[in-house]
Amino acid sequence: MKLSPILFLLSLASLSSLAHGRSSPFDLALQSLQAKIEYKFVNIDLLRRAATHSSYSRANNRALSVLGSNLLSTIASLRCLDNNIDATPLDLSRAIVNADSVANCAAVGFSLGLDEVIRVAAAETDSKSPSIVCGAFRAVLGAVALDSGKLDRAAEVFWALSPPKPSDV
Repeated sequence: MKLSPILFLLSLASLSSLAHGRSSPFDLALQSLQAKIEYKFVNIDLLRRAATHSSYSRANNRALSVLGSNLLSTIASLRCLDNNIDATPLDLSRAIVNADSVANCAAVGFSLGLDEVIRVAAAETDSKSPSIVCGAFRAVLGAVALDSGKLDRAAEVFWALSPPKPSDV
């Protein structure tokens, strides 16, 4: 198969970028995000997926977001009961709601700049929507847990970014 001159030049440019260590804006954003969360991914594709909305690709963050949401419920429960073994079910429910709320997850996501990182289908989806940013943040936590193989590592990332409030404990 013979390449057209334009495809040939584009191929050379891509190879040159790889050879010189240049990265796409998305790759640079992922590097910056890793620094902000203080976690370096072994499998960067997990973070790529966490930063990809379902409107953009079939390889998206939905499953990782569900994992992250469940992780938040677990780590909030552990923190609550660790601080007060006599906590009521209502106390436990409040801690979970506070940790996993769209408002909290979106606030942390915005502070990380996820609204600028997440890939969305521009015409269909607003990357600045709190629910989109929240889902991306939950997916990042899920990706950290999956990449590290440790719930504790995802909990460390979360608590570093979203310290517990007195009502959480």
